[in-house]
Amino acid sequence: MTKQGAAVLSLVLPYDGSERLWKTWALAEQAIDFRKDAAEADRCTAAFAALELKTHLAKSDGGLTVVVRQDAPRAGRFIELAIEPGPADDGFTLAPRGEGLLVSGHGRKGLLNGVYEVLRLRGWRWLEPGAYGEAPPVARGFHWPRRPVTVRPSFAYRGLDAYRGSHDSIDYLLWMARNRLNVYFRKAASAKMADKLGMISRQGGHLLALLTDPDRLSAGGRTLWEEHPEWYGLPEDGRRTKAVATRIQLCAAQPSLWRFLADELLGLLATSLAGVDIVDFWGFDTWGKTCACASCRAMGNGADQQLQLFSRLRHSLDKARGDGRLNRKVLLSMAAYEGTASLTPPSKPVPENLRRAGDLVIFYPIKRCYRHALGDPQCEINRPYHAALTGWGRRVRGMSLWSGEYYNVSKYEDLPLLFSRVIPPDMRRYQAAGASGVTYMHALYGNWGMRALTQLQHAHYAWNGRVRDEAVLDDYFRRKYGPYAGAVRAAYALIQTGS
Repeated sequence: MTKQGAAVLSLVLPYDGSERLWKTWALAEQAIDFRKDAAEADRCTAAFAALELKTHLAKSDGGLTVVVRQDAPRAGRFIELAIEPGPADDGFTLAPRGEGLLVSGHGRKGLLNGVYEVLRLRGWRWLEPGAYGEAPPVARGFHWPRRPVTVRPSFAYRGLDAYRGSHDSIDYLLWMARNRLNVYFRKAASAKMADKLGMISRQGGHLLALLTDPDRLSAGGRTLWEEHPEWYGLPEDGRRTKAVATRIQLCAAQPSLWRFLADELLGLLATSLAGVDIVDFWGFDTWGKTCACASCRAMGNGADQQLQLFSRLRHSLDKARGDGRLNRKVLLSMAAYEGTASLTPPSKPVPENLRRAGDLVIFYPIKRCYRHALGDPQCEINRPYHAALTGWGRRVRGMSLWSGEYYNVSKYEDLPLLFSRVIPPDMRRYQAAGASGVTYMHALYGNWGMRALTQLQHAHYAWNGRVRDEAVLDDYFRRKYGPYAGAVRAAYALIQTGS
């Protein structure tokens, strides 16, 4: 690393009028259609990257004058911001250029990740959302790479399950971006900010179950159960009754159900889910069984049946995209989960159209043991989960397999528990199994306390599974607790043991 020293730092933003208009562009997200206006989207995000640099350096380097300009200076330090054409994989390249540094992003999100890496090299950390969570540099001076460095994430999809609509926070969204997460549950007030930050928008949940609630009224005033009892899974005794309708997953062999769900989904994608890229479309969370009709049994197990239903929906989405009724690519998400009778991996080949689309499966091991790593062969509780994960990894090549952990849900929710021993090996296990995405339930918002470590470990290993475990812990305790790091770390260890 080469130490740099000068009183002026130029931020090079290669757009006409940058000196005058850069801040206007940085704050222009409300006026931009980020799907249609690629050039304006790039300029807005690049200008915001400059704003992030300028704002942070003003706090940490009081004697440094930071200016924004269109071209690199003839002499003096500079950071040039660029967005590369080609695949947007969220990665970036840092390349020395004389007295300056070129930050070249693989897409808009990649540029932001590169800028946050520059700030990390300067010593900045973001331990929690908002000003309270900012940890400014302790040492003086910039240290830049001597040679070009290209960085790409370990997982393509890096997010948190944050369903609650009341948790609509710009500070939280910025914390996610600064810690290189890229999948955000879309919410009204922060939606445009998420677009500017290059976030992938996700929404949904047990949406399949909500749309087919047996008591839901149809346009004719009758309930869905009254109009279409055949949509609901057939019990093993062969008698469909409303009392057990939601305890069995839907009958995946009903063409009228396929059409109904496709129409409902397309309607949502044009209205309440208009900005969403990934839709969680999960079934009844009732820990029941699968449809016992002959057609469904011929499809295979619960996972096979859900995949076949998803294949029909994928066909409808692709057709709507082709004829202009759907204006964007949308991915479908199913849950590999006991509650929807789909934890066991499919017994038959995955439908080809799901592979081509890159639709996703999120593996949710809700009853797993956190005293042991998921891949620990000595743990009888985790052994079947690990076998199921391995099976999914083998079966769904071409689809996107995600991990869906449970660090803050149900019996764990809002308790001061730690998972620092299992997160590193589990993340590596998921990656080895072929996972391309990570998430967990449910996102923390206020009063993180010691649980900030869980959030940060999740973000760190989602970005870089090769990071040294002790380095992550050392950095966290040193930056959060300063001279008390040793004593607090010992307290964390006791809590971890008690967990």
